[in-house]
Amino acid sequence: FSRAALHYARVWGADLIHLNDWQTGLVPAYSLIDDIRIATVFSIHNLAYQGNHPPSILQRIGIPAALYRPENGIEFFGSASFMKGGIALADRITTVSPTYAREIQTPAFGAGLDGLLRFRARDLHGILNGIDVEAWNPLTDPSISATYSSRQLAHKDLDRQALLAELRLDGNGPLVVAVSRLAHQKGIDILHASVPALLERGASLAVLGDGDTAIEHAFSRAAAAFPRRIAAFFRFDDAMSRRFYAGGDFFIMPSRYEPCGLGQMIAQRYGTVPIVRHTGGLADTVDNGQTGFSFGDASPAGLMGAVDRAFAVWNTKEWPKLRRRCMRLDRSWGRSAEHYEEVYRAALGPSLS
Repeated sequence: FSRAALHYARVWGADLIHLNDWQTGLVPAYSLIDDIRIATVFSIHNLAYQGNHPPSILQRIGIPAALYRPENGIEFFGSASFMKGGIALADRITTVSPTYAREIQTPAFGAGLDGLLRFRARDLHGILNGIDVEAWNPLTDPSISATYSSRQLAHKDLDRQALLAELRLDGNGPLVVAVSRLAHQKGIDILHASVPALLERGASLAVLGDGDTAIEHAFSRAAAAFPRRIAAFFRFDDAMSRRFYAGGDFFIMPSRYEPCGLGQMIAQRYGTVPIVRHTGGLADTVDNGQTGFSFGDASPAGLMGAVDRAFAVWNTKEWPKLRRRCMRLDRSWGRSAEHYEEVYRAALGPSLS
């Protein structure tokens, strides 16, 4: 696939190829092997998924032994790493938030590639993702019960009541929603461990997503034990996710690491205040106390500290102000596109930019 993409770009007359993740990490290597000089920009969406394979694969895919080297090559602790090949050989590297770009240069977040990323730090750019603000728009969303805007926040309460009725939940306290992959990275186990504390504070919790079977079973048991306070659905459901974003009071995302995250930005767009861990793109998009609430320690105690600060604002005179600030944030792709254009011009060099 990578080789075909490179040759298609040559026939098409492309000046630059924008690569995404390990599946396209061999394009810069093939450009050297096949002597096809096209600029490359390699984007990392999640460094943990590296495409590491036994070295025996190299002969089958036409990669010479000369590129299987630890320095400026694809050798990675005895494996052939397609992710490392992209990082080592592309003209420029991007990732999906400024904070994640800094984090992956440290041993804690670098997944073994932090040394190479520090070496290439001048070519590494953290550009925050955006969302499609037309597709995610509470004023026009056909999937929600009542459309609204920052000027019509009273209509959002209709979505809250509709979601509570749909899920058969008690709505006397804050309604906390989570839309997520149910994975260790996402800190969903931290959320599950915090369920007793959430219930003690009067909250109701709704979870939508799929993933780790043990986590699914844990939330299924919690929902069975507290049917009026907890609801859990284990699937991908676009329409239901929109009802969660529109009807929730708070959106919770306690990720251990998060390259960017889109859920918190969608929640802000819908006036549902995010509670997130201060990491990666979550740190770049949630201003603690102003456009959401954040915490540092990846533990139930850390999460509940942020929850308590968030709940203290709920239903006070500051609550609608907080929601409006979230909804008025610019989460479109415009600024990000300008940054990508700058990276493309740098990758092309003075002769082509």
